[in-house]
Amino acid sequence: MQSFNYVNVGNGLPLAPIIGIKITAPEWLDKNGEYSIDAFLDTGSDCTLIPLEIISSLDLSIVDSYVEITGVAGGRVDGYACYANIWLGEKCVRAVRVYGCESKSLENRVLIGRDVLNQCCVNFDGVNSRLTIDD
Repeated sequence: MQSFNYVNVGNGLPLAPIIGIKITAPEWLDKNGEYSIDAFLDTGSDCTLIPLEIISSLDLSIVDSYVEITGVAGGRVDGYACYANIWLGEKCVRAVRVYGCESKSLENRVLIGRDVLNQCCVNFDGVNSRLTIDD
């Protein structure tokens, strides 16, 4: 089991479940390299969003041209679908369909949605400002 402390994001907002993750290309792309970045674990998001820079850095293949992604408050971002492996500590969720978006709309983080979270055993402990992920 891996434990992570929630992070202070400032502006008087509550501490948030943000952890350092790694992203790699799926095995079928036969590409090396990894990209390390902070990620916000968002149980309210259906899908995982990554900054576009990760797609180019890892040379991931875009499988869908422009997709419009709508947030809960009606905000919209343009996304480009590709597949990637998402590493939450030692736990790897393989070949997830993720959407590349402009970094500024993601505050230079990855947004991990339920497409990844539903493949893991994650305990959000808001009282103690910690989360745990079972290996």
